[in-house]
Amino acid sequence: MTSKVRVGHYLINTDELLGKGSFGAVYSCQSDTFKNKDLCVKIVSCKNAMIQAHKEIELLEVLKKVANPNLIMIHDLIQDENQIYIFMDRCRGGDLKSLILDYNLKKKQFTLEQIVDMVRQIVCGYEALIQNKMIHRDLKPANILFEYKTKEKITLKLTDFGLGRILDDITIKQYMTRVGTPAYMSPQISLGEKFSAKCDIFSLGIIIYELTFLELPSQGMNPLIRNLFQKSLKTKPFVCPNLNQQQPAQLKCLIQDLINKMLSFEEEARPSWEDLIKSEIMTIGKQVVTIPIEVKQKNEENNLQITILKYERKLGRERYFEQNQFFKLIEFKQKFKGKHDLLRKSYLIVYMMICKAQLLYSLQQQFQLIVKQYFPNFDVYHFELIQTCFIGYRFKILENAFGFCNQKLDLINESCKKQFENEFLQMTQQIYQSNELEVQTIKKHVYDFFLQTKDVFQQAENELINLKTKNQYPKNIEKFFKLISQQEFTDFGIYAKWFYFFWNQHLRKLLNYDQTKQHEIKYQLLLILIERFLNLETDHPFQKYDKFDENSILLQEKPTKDDLERQIKLRVYI
Repeated sequence: MTSKVRVGHYLINTDELLGKGSFGAVYSCQSDTFKNKDLCVKIVSCKNAMIQAHKEIELLEVLKKVANPNLIMIHDLIQDENQIYIFMDRCRGGDLKSLILDYNLKKKQFTLEQIVDMVRQIVCGYEALIQNKMIHRDLKPANILFEYKTKEKITLKLTDFGLGRILDDITIKQYMTRVGTPAYMSPQISLGEKFSAKCDIFSLGIIIYELTFLELPSQGMNPLIRNLFQKSLKTKPFVCPNLNQQQPAQLKCLIQDLINKMLSFEEEARPSWEDLIKSEIMTIGKQVVTIPIEVKQKNEENNLQITILKYERKLGRERYFEQNQFFKLIEFKQKFKGKHDLLRKSYLIVYMMICKAQLLYSLQQQFQLIVKQYFPNFDVYHFELIQTCFIGYRFKILENAFGFCNQKLDLINESCKKQFENEFLQMTQQIYQSNELEVQTIKKHVYDFFLQTKDVFQQAENELINLKTKNQYPKNIEKFFKLISQQEFTDFGIYAKWFYFFWNQHLRKLLNYDQTKQHEIKYQLLLILIERFLNLETDHPFQKYDKFDENSILLQEKPTKDDLERQIKLRVYI
């Protein structure tokens, strides 16, 4: 039975979750007034995002009056005590990020005509922001939706103005909050310096580069390389590589020139939005004959190998954290032995959380490796459900660690608070207020872990939401989707329980009874990691922080076959 909620003259289908972002979830809906409109609603919780929510309302009240073919149409804004409802047109095509990824996986390229036309549409949409003295501050492919208006071309629409800002003069540099998506962020925002509307010009330069080469500059932009890349722009201007698309030559030169200028370190060297609006990109963009863009159809067969490749790329971007920051945390463990008791205790609890998250990183990596190698017919929907359990646990426990370090108590699970009762508040205060170098470094590492995993978790959720419309699961699966739709849910353990459910439903038999692979070391490693995950909260409750040994959770870097066989003999669940 479909669950519907009435808000004004709108009927919201809470069972049809379309997507999630940092500050809200999007559902399908219908209107008694706009009966022929294809609508959706973004629901933003005011409880934990009051400032962000009211900023978005301020922007959207202005944009509600704007009619622009390249901006998502806002129809209504309704607010109650706890939530804000943003009713808008529904774009059924998807977003530009998924389109880029689809072309990449199929080893296709956008033509220069297609790129120029898409850039023209983005600039057209942004022109409405400029006219209303706004900047976006989070311009990226995931915030650019598309739909088919004709068979010949797609229409792009800018959306998600939650990080936008209304300014008295958008051309004047101002200090503003450091927001945005790191891979598309201008150097000024990254460095905490003054910035203007030209921060979005830099973001557009990254987008054009990605449309052209189907990848981000500098090897995927992990944090270390991204920082080096942005700093290098100060002394060595960016030079766009040669394009694979050679014709038309005029468009090739135009695109290369745009990328080079937009990725300038200094804002003064970048073109302004007014420059772009008056530039040849707008006139040429209207004149070019565009080749239809191939969009993945809704009924297109799911491909397990493509799905796994997406996850492999996500894991590859995260590997920086695994190889560098985690080992620094192990070193700090020794340094905290002589610290104040509450500070030492706080660190060990945070460290324990990160070790548990690290186990899930290894399990996710090993699971997709085994599925790819041994089970080519594994159901894509089941694969996504299991991956979301791994990533969900990892994200939520890192969210708890982040809350612990920054005294954000609403991000910490109640069961964790109860385990330490009266000491809990003092412990969070100790780590939050400490100015010691080691503590500041740890907090920075925790923030990096949390931020990176948050992005991966949202991607995993949205992949799963898209698959749900085309797949069936035998029982109880609606409860899982209700879980991932909850923004304020802090219980990481529930994802372990859901994995146990999927494990008993079909995964256990699949992995346990394949006798031909039982003695292969990669297969054994997966079984041990699963066993440790299933026993994680029982064997390693937070009360045992003082006796915690990371080796009891994490496997040594290169375990031998004999080591794994000994552990398999002690298994309980597998």
